[in-house]
Amino acid sequence: MDTGANGGIVITPMGLQEGAERVAKAENIQQVILHPESSTTDYVLKFLNKTMVGASFNSGILFGDSVGATICVSGHFDSSEKENGT
Repeated sequence: MDTGANGGIVITPMGLQEGAERVAKAENIQQVILHPESSTTDYVLKFLNKTMVGASFNSGILFGDSVGATICVSGHFDSSEKENGT
């Protein structure tokens, strides 16, 4: 079915085979490689020759029997930020 779109995006954990890559290029379909165990906060993503990483860290600290604290840190790294100085 032709939707009339000028291109598209395909998301895959392994990349495309050679024939599929040729078709994608001819049809202006961009490839996104996303690690299969990715979540909304922890991921490795490759798109347009850039690698993006999301990571989170959770740690619990217990003080005595009744006081506790949880530390949550999350972040995102885009390889283009280093190249562009942003």
